[in-house]
Amino acid sequence: MEKFSIRASVIFAVAFSLFTSKTSSSRIWKVSAFGIRLDGARKPSPPYSLQKFRRKQTIIFGKNNYKQIAHSKLFQAITLNDTGGASEERERSKLGGVPIISRNIPIDIKIPTESSESHLRNNNDTRKGMIRKRFDITIWEMEKPSELIQAWWTFDESERQATGDPFGTVMWPGSILASMEMMRQHYIRDFSQTYMSEQHETSSKPPFKNATVLILGAGTGVEAQTAALLGAKKVVATDINQFTLRLLDYGAKRMVESYQNVFGKSMSGVVEAHYFDIFSETPLPESDIIIAADVLYNPELAAQVGRRIYEAISKNDTIPKLIVTDSQKFHGTDFLVGVKELKELSSLLRERGLEELQWEMRQLSQVRGSGVLVDEDQTYDVDVRMICWGWDIQ
Repeated sequence: MEKFSIRASVIFAVAFSLFTSKTSSSRIWKVSAFGIRLDGARKPSPPYSLQKFRRKQTIIFGKNNYKQIAHSKLFQAITLNDTGGASEERERSKLGGVPIISRNIPIDIKIPTESSESHLRNNNDTRKGMIRKRFDITIWEMEKPSELIQAWWTFDESERQATGDPFGTVMWPGSILASMEMMRQHYIRDFSQTYMSEQHETSSKPPFKNATVLILGAGTGVEAQTAALLGAKKVVATDINQFTLRLLDYGAKRMVESYQNVFGKSMSGVVEAHYFDIFSETPLPESDIIIAADVLYNPELAAQVGRRIYEAISKNDTIPKLIVTDSQKFHGTDFLVGVKELKELSSLLRERGLEELQWEMRQLSQVRGSGVLVDEDQTYDVDVRMICWGWDIQ
């Protein structure tokens, strides 16, 4: 059975209007040693009937998953016309001849504390008892991913496996929530160490400082850049799409140039982009922290993510901290329910007196992102489920 790391919850829902009436030509995308390149030749796109569209979505997702996509809040929100929002100046460039475009993503959190205003150094929040922290992350996306995604559907199985799925060429909302939680976990302990250790003994320390961070399905690199800015010693950002990895690396190197003077030290080489297939027999790279944001796009993939989490927690001497986010919530992707190894892990954690893994719900408002199969950006609200585990383990 094909093991696709499908990243687009709205692909088929939005695709209907395009596939049933598409008559214009589309570019031909081909595989090269450096990932994906754009061939100058063009060919007409085949017409897609409703019957063919339903057959294709059933093969990839199954009937239950498609029904959930078509009736999801995210689908309803993202198919609405963009109604506004602050304009954003975006840079354009080319990567291997492919047009790419920047996207600025503010990662903004407020941490409640018992501090006085004298403790709010380097922050502009004037409300007593709140510390505000913000990173402006700039990632790079494919400027018009719809052309590649439509072409990807015409590939045979071997071509798809060679290229990897194309949906990591744009940002997804789970990466925003993951980055916000990364900052929150880090700065709560940074505050504790800085301001409370003078009066109280504390073993808390900022978890990302000098840490090795592993990111599964890193996409365009929102979480990778966040980890680097939080002081990680090494960020191993993995994906299965070579062009996605090149986008991630391109954005990370520009981030280094922007921030190295701010932090007073070079961050060159902190973020490493690596090909990694979670279905392979290769063990997970060793790490202190594991992040997996918006990678649960079909039951098989979700189950394998669950098995990798079992591997990381049960088979390593050092237990890693964990954040998993999922904005899509497809039918059959709750690996805490369906994966045998996770049931064994729950028993193991109870024996050790450790907290079990569990989901919590968070809402993101006014997320602005790619329309995926339409050229215009979309703005939407979305509920995201998250596992945040192990942060209090010393």
